[in-house]
Amino acid sequence: MASAELSTYFLYSDGIDTSMLNLGAMVLDFKSPKQCEPYRHPQLDTQELRTWTVEDAIADAWMCHTSGGGIHVGGGLTNLAELDVAPSSSQTVLIVGKEGSKIEIREPQKFLNEVILKAFPGRLWLSSILAISLKLRIQRKLTFQNPHIWLLTGLVLLTDANSMSIVQHDSSYGGTVNVPLPDPSGVTALLQLMPQLRGKVTSSWQAGSGMRRLGNKVYAAQWQRLDVKYSSLGDDKNVLPNGVNLLNIFSARTSRGDSNVAEVSVEDAKTAPSLVGDKSADETYKTEFDDDYWRRFLQEFEKVKEDAED
Repeated sequence: MASAELSTYFLYSDGIDTSMLNLGAMVLDFKSPKQCEPYRHPQLDTQELRTWTVEDAIADAWMCHTSGGGIHVGGGLTNLAELDVAPSSSQTVLIVGKEGSKIEIREPQKFLNEVILKAFPGRLWLSSILAISLKLRIQRKLTFQNPHIWLLTGLVLLTDANSMSIVQHDSSYGGTVNVPLPDPSGVTALLQLMPQLRGKVTSSWQAGSGMRRLGNKVYAAQWQRLDVKYSSLGDDKNVLPNGVNLLNIFSARTSRGDSNVAEVSVEDAKTAPSLVGDKSADETYKTEFDDDYWRRFLQEFEKVKEDAED
């Protein structure tokens, strides 16, 4: 059967190499996770995976995402054929693989405290990002908050996947059609099914071009936002398990006030707005940063890296 809608996941229809997205990664832009100086957490070993994650293997795996809606994940073309596709959506992306898996961190806050923040690279990245954000906010007298920081807490991986886009081109005519799916190697023969989607798709839809990606790749990722509170804890600033000391990048002309530490908490995925097809989420996570801000931000980050290498 298909899983419940994965509203906290973001779809990457072209697939991303697993070396680029490991659980525990942190980014400033989950839509383009390779940009804006991301933190790439080391690959979890077998023992760490057993300790921190839960994994569901999926035979004959598929994913379906409709614009204006969430992501569905399931196994077997029979279940895919029974899936309803909303006719009001302008585009539906179907991805079918030989096999797949969904893996998630069990306790994201505990993982942040006990794994990421106890590792020097993770603490340094957060310390740098949070200090730069505070510095630019003070210098530019900004009234809005810092750039959002996103923690990678879940992955959907598919092997040798085919993807197809189905686009609505005319909403004036109703009816039903069979939309052909790209056939992953061996799946159709195994299930003795024609590779078709016999769901409720109106004839105003048109199958677009598809592509095949060999290997095991990330096609969806769960990102949870980090809530940040700046404060001053004096000599006791290390007692908080989720406390991050700010990197000292402030000049004599730039006062950071009393802030010398940031308390970092993982936003609850159950109460967070959807990352896909949710206008309220777009507003919730939107902050107006112009090109000049990002230019200054990346310049500051380069300085931090250069100082760390010296």
